[in-house]
Amino acid sequence: MIANGACIFANPNCASYDIAGGCSNCSQGYLSGSLCLVSADCLNTDQSGNCIVCPNDYTPWGSGCVSLSSLYPFCSAFANSSCTDCSYGYYFDGIGCTIANPFCATSDINGYCINCNQGYILSGTLCVVISTICKTSNATTNICTSCQAGFVLYEPLCVSESTLDPFCLTFSGEVCVNCVLGYYLENGTCTYPS
Repeated sequence: MIANGACIFANPNCASYDIAGGCSNCSQGYLSGSLCLVSADCLNTDQSGNCIVCPNDYTPWGSGCVSLSSLYPFCSAFANSSCTDCSYGYYFDGIGCTIANPFCATSDINGYCINCNQGYILSGTLCVVISTICKTSNATTNICTSCQAGFVLYEPLCVSESTLDPFCLTFSGEVCVNCVLGYYLENGTCTYPS
């Protein structure tokens, strides 16, 4: 689902979303609120009316019980009312399951990408597609080594020559060697006379 120009998880138990992507109404049979949880009757309460015992696969939630699978989407195993393992494509972040980067070849124990699949490059802890303006790349690291015409290597990316200096006519690598009329070359940059 797209909210404010970003892709976010669409809760399958939600009937409608607000503009920020939060659930504004839950589907029938789900508790109201941003999580839209599956509820069940409490088996035992304390003196204050708070639930303390729930059926299997449910956990106390205020005066009732909620399904562990609706509380922890994408969790594949539970122990003591907590998620312990995640479905394929997700990693356990210490609380619940977070989607793994689909372009990641290997991740560390926290789900952070260490190496990317062919055609992707590591940017921080995420794998991002190698730009189509990259002409050649290192087969091991996927880092761009040369760029298509009109672009220069500004490691590890290819950027438009005009991005580096909009008043440059000709570049040699990342350095300008010829400026547009009315500008002069000073230390590899086109400068307007004062």
